[in-house]
Amino acid sequence: MTRKKNHTISIIITSFIIISIISLYLLSKIQEKDKSNYGYSGSTEEGMERLNKYIEQHPKNTEAMIDLARKYLNIREYEKAGDLLIQIIQTDPNHEMALYTYGRLFVEQFKFSEAIEQFEKVVAINENPIASLQYLTHIYLVFDRQKALEYAKKATDIQRQRYEQGEEDVNIPFFEEWENIVAEFDTKFEIDPAAATLEMLEHPFDSSIQLELCKNVLKSNNPSNPQKMQELLERMGMLYTEVGMHEEAIDTYKTLIETTPTYGRGYILLADRSIKTNNLTLIDELYDDIQKQQGLEIEKDIIDALVQYKRGRTDETLESLQKIQSNDYEIILEHITGMLYENLGDKENALAAYHRVSSYKCEENADLYYYYAISYDVDKAISSLKP
Repeated sequence: MTRKKNHTISIIITSFIIISIISLYLLSKIQEKDKSNYGYSGSTEEGMERLNKYIEQHPKNTEAMIDLARKYLNIREYEKAGDLLIQIIQTDPNHEMALYTYGRLFVEQFKFSEAIEQFEKVVAINENPIASLQYLTHIYLVFDRQKALEYAKKATDIQRQRYEQGEEDVNIPFFEEWENIVAEFDTKFEIDPAAATLEMLEHPFDSSIQLELCKNVLKSNNPSNPQKMQELLERMGMLYTEVGMHEEAIDTYKTLIETTPTYGRGYILLADRSIKTNNLTLIDELYDDIQKQQGLEIEKDIIDALVQYKRGRTDETLESLQKIQSNDYEIILEHITGMLYENLGDKENALAAYHRVSSYKCEENADLYYYYAISYDVDKAISSLKP
């Protein structure tokens, strides 16, 4: 009887374990399904809506909260992103990913002191804080070159330590090269600030930090090669465009035209911003300025067409722009066309133009930087105009 009882108990325990395992498996599948419901499938709006619903049901899921915070960052909803990250950090002051993402948020807002504070917290609690060290190096390149070099060296040292510990995914030469680039920047900047900065911008940086590096060139008393200064001003205007600071972009392009009045692209970039901000008095100014220059026939045709737009003859403007054949201005003209159609309320043609912009294959650096500059606004316009 006792043996039978023990056998029965054994069966019950085994059954309980099996049921528990099955329950855990099913629960994990349900959670995976929940996560897929707030994932990246569908539009950004749909993904964010799923994330919000998921977080309502799972308020302690920090992974989902950080995911949503990143999505808010992508659409520049900084306050909403910050609220989510603060919730996590208040509960767990040492949550590395929340601190790191909070630092990124401050960088995008040009709040560099606050960003430094967050990244330094990550460095203090993480044995391998490479991403935060790189951010600290980038930021300090603007304000304190020696400090930037210290953080670059620290990143290299960590990579060496990882290699000595037997880790395989280590790229020491990359970090050594970056350390050398940081070490040489001051010397190169003294020789030619614009050239040195343009070379530095070839490395991946946040646009806000790139802008601060460009501002340092304008503050410098050291002379720059005029061609390099022209390139820097153009790039700076595009960076302002990329972060949505359109008035600053206009001022930068004005400086570009004043310093290099024969550079036709400067007039067209400024015209693009005048349409974006509906600052049509700029069109008349551009018309007067460009008439003083020899050549620049295509640029004059574009400005002439936009003068008609200022006078209310939008159909004539669009017809004229469509006749202009120029590889140099193809993507800019498509963007201007999209904005004109959007201002007319012609959603179908505006969408068509914006889609051509978003699918444009940029081969030249200038076009590529312009593409990056307007991509956020183009994507936003497509999202708002689509049926």
